[in-house]
This record gives sequence, structure tokens and C-alpha cells, in this order.
Amino acid sequence: MSAPMGDLMISQFEIIKFFNFLKLLNFMTDLENQLRAEIMAQLRRVTTLNAPNVWKLLQSESGYRDMENRIVRMVAVEGLTPSACIPHIENELVL
Repeated sequence: MSAPMGDLMISQFEIIKFFNFLKLLNFMTDLENQLRAEIMAQLRRVTTLNAPNVWKLLQSESGYRDMENRIVRMVAVEGLTPSACIPHIENELVL
């Protein structure tokens, strides 16, 4: 069975594929939101004593975004937790 769309005919299978794709996007958005919330929680724990260079970066919005993006990449590529990323980034900033 196909649904007419102007000159296009869209099969029921294609419609189901599209809705499954939308579900996947929603799932990925939920995961991203959860990850960003965890990153925020961990970055709130940063002080001038435990990670002074990271703390300096966090004082501006662009610095926060940079830190957040670095942590997202480290979580995805290296499999680290957000809390484990912070000392690694601090060490990189010292060098």
C-alpha cells in the first residue's frame, strides 16, 4: 500500500522506516541531554583547588562550551566518564 504525495508514492515500509528514524533521533537526543546534564553536574564540582585551569575556562560561556565539547568527545572516543575527563583535561592545560 502506498500513500500519494504529489507525484511521489511512499510505501508503508518507507513510512515505518521514517518513524523508526525519528524514534532513534529522539533516543539520541535523550542520551545527549543526559550526558550534558552529567557533564554539568561534574563541572559544577570543579574548584580553583582541584582543577584551577579548568576552573578558569569555566568562567566564560565559550570556555564552558569548549570544556563540554571536549568531554563529549572524550566520552565518545576514549570511553571515559565525564568525571574522569576533568583531570585529564587539567593535565593537558598544564602542559
